[in-house]
Amino acid sequence: MRICLGVAAAMLFSAPALAEVYKWVDEHGVVHFSDKMPQSTQPETIEIPPETEQAPANIGADVYDEAIKETRAWRDQHAAERQQSRDEREARQKSELTSADNCARAIHRLNILKTPCPVFYDGAGYLRDQCPGLYLAYAGERTYVDDDERAELIEHYSRIVAMCRQANREP
Repeated sequence: MRICLGVAAAMLFSAPALAEVYKWVDEHGVVHFSDKMPQSTQPETIEIPPETEQAPANIGADVYDEAIKETRAWRDQHAAERQQSRDEREARQKSELTSADNCARAIHRLNILKTPCPVFYDGAGYLRDQCPGLYLAYAGERTYVDDDERAELIEHYSRIVAMCRQANREP
């Protein structure tokens, strides 16, 4: 008896059979799918072919590879355009920074900052020094520059003056 059950089970699982799925719409208009036949209505039978042992062919591999190539090409082109834009912006900023007017202002402000006198911004935002012996006919509000800010400004204007000198040396 055990042998017969084993043989029957082996035949059942080895035989390729179509799986049946039932589809029906209930009284509320809802579509249902099941592997068991409903008792209340007459369903539509949908046959599903059995799964095969063989894996399906990789149909879209070349399409996928082409999409990857296009994406990489777009990314590389976009990175090159961004770098070119950055380079152009830096060149434009450098030319603006090293213009004659800006260089003259930077040299003037650096000279003011390097004096041993107190330095302040007047009410109009101009940098001025208050050296003894000079009469300063300015009665507006003054904002004095402290030592830390003065060191930062000297470093800032020194860089601008250095770029101006370098720009003037280049052909």
